[in-house]
Amino acid sequence: MFDTLLLRGARPETARFQTLADRLAALNECLDQEISAAAILEARLQCSRLAYQAATPVNSTREAKIADMLKMQLAWLALHPDLQNDFLNHELDLEAASLRPNRPLVKLCRRLMQNGLRVAVVSDMYLDALALRRLLLHHGLDDFCQIVYVSAEFGVSKASGHLFSLVAEREATPFSAIVHVGDNFRADYLMPRRKGIGAVWLPRAISWRFYNSLWNLALRIKHVYLKGL
Repeated sequence: MFDTLLLRGARPETARFQTLADRLAALNECLDQEISAAAILEARLQCSRLAYQAATPVNSTREAKIADMLKMQLAWLALHPDLQNDFLNHELDLEAASLRPNRPLVKLCRRLMQNGLRVAVVSDMYLDALALRRLLLHHGLDDFCQIVYVSAEFGVSKASGHLFSLVAEREATPFSAIVHVGDNFRADYLMPRRKGIGAVWLPRAISWRFYNSLWNLALRIKHVYLKGL
């Protein structure tokens, strides 16, 4: 779904988390909480890592859930658990603003649906299906909301190949009758092909990957610099 059906800008995840931390810091100021954006960002990064470590392994893979990340983050910051929905809503609003529909792919999928074929949204992501549907609806893709599979809900991923098996079983469809499209070479191309699924690799443009790499490099340099202060 992400970077395939809904396209992100070149800013990497950590940069989006920084913007989110700035917004949440402003929210906490309204609640008379003295918590900095830097502390909120650090808590999010650490709790994301811990949530994956704490997840129950299924077929040697661990899939974390946003609810667990936010619970840990609020506890880390000594904030009231009731703020979890506020934190989630801010994150989804920011996520929605950073996405845009891949119009050519949307048009193709709609033509397939008009011809009676089913189109499923399949994602390796810590957000649940409800959150993914919210993002799809925000961008007018309500017709893509019927069949949604996300790794966080099932504990298995595309990258491991097991999510494809689950989708095929639940949809009562043989691998040979499925075509998968995605941007990740391993998760969206190699793994489905190994199962006999038709796969189309749809990578982001070279310019996008270049700017995304520059963003990541800049963030690493900034992190090392701040740790040295």
